[in-house]
Amino acid sequence: MINLSQYETIDPSFLTHENYIEFIRMKSKNLEIKVSCNIRSKISESPLLKSKTRLSFLTMENLEKEMEIIEELKDYAVVCSSWIPVKSYYLFFNLSLILEYLISGDGNVLKQESHQGLLNKLKNRIISKELIFSESCFNQVYTAAEIDQWKFEPGNNLRTVLQIDRDKQIVKKLLNYSKEEFRRRNKRTISGKNKSLFYNHTKISLIGFFYWYRIKVNYRDLEFLDSKVNESLFYEYYKNYYLASKRFYTAFVREINRLANIRFGKELF
Repeated sequence: MINLSQYETIDPSFLTHENYIEFIRMKSKNLEIKVSCNIRSKISESPLLKSKTRLSFLTMENLEKEMEIIEELKDYAVVCSSWIPVKSYYLFFNLSLILEYLISGDGNVLKQESHQGLLNKLKNRIISKELIFSESCFNQVYTAAEIDQWKFEPGNNLRTVLQIDRDKQIVKKLLNYSKEEFRRRNKRTISGKNKSLFYNHTKISLIGFFYWYRIKVNYRDLEFLDSKVNESLFYEYYKNYYLASKRFYTAFVREINRLANIRFGKELF
């Protein structure tokens, strides 16, 4: 947690995002993922599985090596902070692809699944309780209309003391990202028929965190990465992102190996 007394001012955007990734880091401690589907049959191993597994392993290895360098040279976190949302997302994406393939047995998942399509499948499995996280906040899926009704005390997102509604603050931020993406892709506002289209098809979950932060690092809402922020704060930001990524990786790998033993009689990692 950032000690505000060390600094006269901190970019509010930076502080918001640091608080959010710190929450994900805290809630992913000792995280476990459980697939509750009754999976018993063997399947033929897809030719793409090895490359997806290798890519996931190498991405995590890259993050670990970066973290080792940053521990020795904290200023290096400034350089790495703009890329870790992208690396972490693709780590999450490829592990999710492997998990979905092991659940469904459909090899097409590994080569045809879109980013939004995969995220929607994960959310549907959470809703049906086929996919269960040991931390309850990751098991919640909300409608856009439901989220729009939430009200928060001004400035709560800037408070470094953990807020009891921090998970919902993040989910509301993810909904805002989803609205921006809808407007950008469709080149129109969310009104009239478009409003019904958006609200009827949009569900938001905390597991979308990695996806939406990858989207936003390519656009404008992570502009704090270009602001004058003390290097030690970037270190805290990167370390929180790294730990959250590693914990999700560990949880995914444990369950992937369990399912791979059923499907192929061997572990993948």
